[in-house]
Amino acid sequence: DKPPLFYWLVMLSYSIFGYHDGAARLISALAMHGTILLTYLLGRRIVGERSAFWGALLLTVSPLFLGVGRLLVLDGLLTLWVTLALLAAYLALEKSLAGASGSRTWWYVAALACGLGVLTKGPVALVLVLIPLWAHRRLVVDSVAISWRAWCGFYAVVLAVNLPWYVAVCWQRPEFVRYFLWQHNVERFVDPFDHVRPVWFYVPIVVFGLLP
Repeated sequence: DKPPLFYWLVMLSYSIFGYHDGAARLISALAMHGTILLTYLLGRRIVGERSAFWGALLLTVSPLFLGVGRLLVLDGLLTLWVTLALLAAYLALEKSLAGASGSRTWWYVAALACGLGVLTKGPVALVLVLIPLWAHRRLVVDSVAISWRAWCGFYAVVLAVNLPWYVAVCWQRPEFVRYFLWQHNVERFVDPFDHVRPVWFYVPIVVFGLLP
């Protein structure tokens, strides 16, 4: 149903530590720990040391976050890549605004992280990264405009990470194009066939799941 990166990493864990529950859950657990660290680093840049520490600490004890870190699901790894992409993009924009060097490097780190997110769970990673960047551009007064060349470079990196596998799997299994790219990324949002509950069903789960 999904792209391969998470499954590749789990198989790598199996090959190193053997076939047992701990090895299976290791990737999700490491991804959640990495997300906490990235959240702290991003928060420190935006709201300061103390608030960043408390934000990361509250995230650590959120039941939904803890649950994802103990399950063999793709969401933990996806969260890690999205958080890294947002942190790197923020650093790129910050350095560009200050006229400092390194903005292009951080921009491509963001693109690489986004590409790995797409290789983890599909185009949803692009949505989760691009919407905050668009909102930042519209809401922050002194934000930096992102040039079309920078966007072209961003998408080029995402495609370079993903196209080899997508082309290979679609060559061997042409039905994957419709099944995954259309059914799982378009059709399920307008005519649900898997998660049949309406959107509001998940609102209390997210709200109460993120409480400490």
